[in-house]
Formats: sequence, structure tokens, C-alpha cells
Amino acid sequence: MIYQHLEVCMSAKITNKDIINFLKEYNIKATFKYPNDIYVNDKKIAGILIETKGSINIRQYLIAGIGINVNQNSFSEEKATSMFNITNEKYEINDPGWQFCHQPGV
Repeated sequence: MIYQHLEVCMSAKITNKDIINFLKEYNIKATFKYPNDIYVNDKKIAGILIETKGSINIRQYLIAGIGINVNQNSFSEEKATSMFNITNEKYEINDPGWQFCHQPGV
């Protein structure tokens, strides 16, 4: 059980590192907050959820879902932000440049 938990945590760190590098390309300096959040200036900009299925010895699957606040400009919580709030730019997420999932290491 501990081994499986460590494996999930390692997957989360790899994913978080990729999100931080992605944001860096837009001049956004982000940091990882354990266990699965990405923050900029003490405000949450992104997060991941990880689901696994299997037993201690056999992992059937691991799914990671990533959420990034992109163009949202107001939040119900004060502790949240978006790429728009930080850079004051709107982003067209259908643009080919937004191939986050095809970046090396993802």
C-alpha cells in the first residue's frame, strides 16, 4: 500500500513539474503546493486529480486530470487566480500553440 501511494505521489510531482514549466512559457512563475496544487503569489492557478485502480501488486490504471485557470477573471474564492489575471492577456486555447498534452515529458 505504501509503495502504491509513493508511486501516485511521484506521478503527481511529474505532472506538477510539467504544469509549472508550461506556465513559465507564459512568464508565469508558479510553485507546487503539496499534494496537488499549483500556486502563483499564494493563489491557486491549477491543480491535478489522480485516480488509480488496482491492488498493491498490480496497478490496472492511473488517470491524471489537469485543470488550469486560463481566462477566468473573477472567482468566488479570494485564493484563486488565472493566467488572464496575471498577464492581462486573453488566451485562445484552441490555438495549435496550446498543445500542453504533447509537450515532452507529459
